[in-house]
Amino acid sequence: MRFLLLALAVVYGWSTPGVRLAAWSWAPSEEGLRMGTLQALRLLGMLASLHCLLTGLGREKLFGGLYTLTAPLALFGAWRERCALRLALTMDFAEVLLADPKPLRGNWRAWLDADNVGDVAPVRLVLLPLQGWQRVWCAVLLGVIGLILLGVGW
Repeated sequence: MRFLLLALAVVYGWSTPGVRLAAWSWAPSEEGLRMGTLQALRLLGMLASLHCLLTGLGREKLFGGLYTLTAPLALFGAWRERCALRLALTMDFAEVLLADPKPLRGNWRAWLDADNVGDVAPVRLVLLPLQGWQRVWCAVLLGVIGLILLGVGW
């Protein structure tokens, strides 16, 4: 995370045109640093909200909620079962890789080797039915998202 935040400051600070902080030609711009700070705060806010969701709901309920909320995509032919399952499997695999005490930096082919993966627990999606008031809120949110996608501003 630190390197990503540093990269945001460098990219925005030194590539955005504007008033330079010093008389040097290689000095960062004030606008760029301001924009980089804003993007870093957005990223931190997104990660904090994701952390709150994961700790508050748990993984099974989170994936079940995503599966339930993507029900309208089935009208367009989207495979919501496959998407939810792939996301759950990706999170499981990332957790296994992060828990490994010795990272396989130079041996990336070992990551792809099926023998290195331990016992894989089955992934279970918990289906969460929507009550009446939740359906109303989902309809309102879908309407707002539709308006945003159509470009109607408030």
